[in-house]
Amino acid sequence: LRSVKRAVAADALIELQGVGRKVADCIALFCLEKYDCVPVDTHVWQIACRDYNFPLKGAKSLNKTVYDAVSELFRSRFGEYAGWAHTVLFAAELKLFSDIVPAPTKKSTKKRTVKDQTQDDEEIAEDTEPRKTNKKRKLTKTAESEKN
Repeated sequence: LRSVKRAVAADALIELQGVGRKVADCIALFCLEKYDCVPVDTHVWQIACRDYNFPLKGAKSLNKTVYDAVSELFRSRFGEYAGWAHTVLFAAELKLFSDIVPAPTKKSTKKRTVKDQTQDDEEIAEDTEPRKTNKKRKLTKTAESEKN
């Protein structure tokens, strides 16, 4: 299945009992190197509506039409690695990462300059630098206390 197109691989996987569209797309993305495969669930649909002005916001359910449209939106926006972009955006929504993902800011109507963008990039780089921990020190202290 690695050698066939994304849609062919997904269709073949759906033929397996218990495998639906999202699971087939997950398998294709993570196991078959189909990096443009976008597994869509309600969370991804919400991201598309909130952040990318998805045209089918008013749909009542995540049907095939909505699923395909969200997938295509991600592919048109992120290209051949749309599946990985989906994964990053999905993970950023998890509470586990809430302390390291910058909070959304209100968009300003003020025209931004290159200097403004450079300052923002520097601030983001500072915020995302790995945090130093004292795990080694704690482990050493724990080992010493166990000896005593």
